[in-house]
Amino acid sequence: MTDAFRKVKSGDPLVIPATAYNAMLDAAIANMRSQGKPSQVRSEQGHHVLVRNETGYPLEQFEILGIEGPAFDPRNEPDAFQQTPVLRGVTPMERHKGKFVVVQEPAAPGCVVRACVSGMTVARVYVESSSSQPKACEIEEGHSDIKLTMQIYTHINAQEQADAIKSLPGLTVKKDEKA
Repeated sequence: MTDAFRKVKSGDPLVIPATAYNAMLDAAIANMRSQGKPSQVRSEQGHHVLVRNETGYPLEQFEILGIEGPAFDPRNEPDAFQQTPVLRGVTPMERHKGKFVVVQEPAAPGCVVRACVSGMTVARVYVESSSSQPKACEIEEGHSDIKLTMQIYTHINAQEQADAIKSLPGLTVKKDEKA
């Protein structure tokens, strides 16, 4: 029995078994379908829960929600509470430190989605402004090097760039110097 995926040497006749040809077609089709689309990152190492987006605004995949408790009150909705464990997800605040999830798919307001509560996942983190202290971010995130923090968190928008340029002192060129 010959190997369907055996490499061909230069000068050998090219004979492609149906198994190998079909596998190559399947790979080519899958590659064409995925062109230009972000890959869906899924971690089988994480623990997932259901969470209802109660922020009042839509969330993108991998955004963070603070947890406020169960979505169903056990006193008022005991059946729903027992049958469908869903958490209430809100805009994260300081009080949610250690009580948050990362949504694994986009979530419209009021929508229930799957979220990672522990383990490994991608997360979308927003730093309020470029004036945030990088050293504080480094310590808070547990980074080993300030360079890593700066690569992750320092992005400047067009308005911030324009404001920074305007704040520079005027530069003058002496007549005998070339600009």
